[in-house]
Amino acid sequence: MISFGETHELSFQEEILEMIPENAVVIMDRGFASWQFLERLSERKCSFVVRIKNNMRMKLNHERYRVVQFFDENQTEFRIATNLKELSDEEVSELYRHRWAIENLWKFLKMHLSLDKLITKSLNGVINQIYMVLIAYLILELVEIPEYFGKKLLDKLRYLQLELSRRCSIVHWSFDWQPELLVT
Repeated sequence: MISFGETHELSFQEEILEMIPENAVVIMDRGFASWQFLERLSERKCSFVVRIKNNMRMKLNHERYRVVQFFDENQTEFRIATNLKELSDEEVSELYRHRWAIENLWKFLKMHLSLDKLITKSLNGVINQIYMVLIAYLILELVEIPEYFGKKLLDKLRYLQLELSRRCSIVHWSFDWQPELLVT
């Protein structure tokens, strides 16, 4: 299911509920924070961890749900609603932090590997573009560069761009493609 941001996530709740198997643990962001949607997940015997907006009304069944609050390293407040009774507050917040690592990966892919510019809107085209970007990401993970350039993925990307610009030029490419233009 692909959405180009034209409609709210909750407008897809029927399709999303169909995709989630019974007894699953679902970890979601604020776009899915609605007590009605969370109640429907609970009816399907699904457990959930979902970030809620700080101003979301707290009309919840305290016997079924609880809200965990934590702060990140920048002192940003996060409020997480869950029906996982057996986990501590720290374990619930750690689950959400793992989910946030996925957001950081998407941010990198969009910002630095141009995944934000979709070539097509067809499902097959979008899937192929995501695969291409993920392959580029994995290649960056495997590339070893001199330490003084840094160790982050962005450092590797900048190093590769620098090396490609030093070793390849449009002038050389044009002569390779059209050898009759070579002046002897």
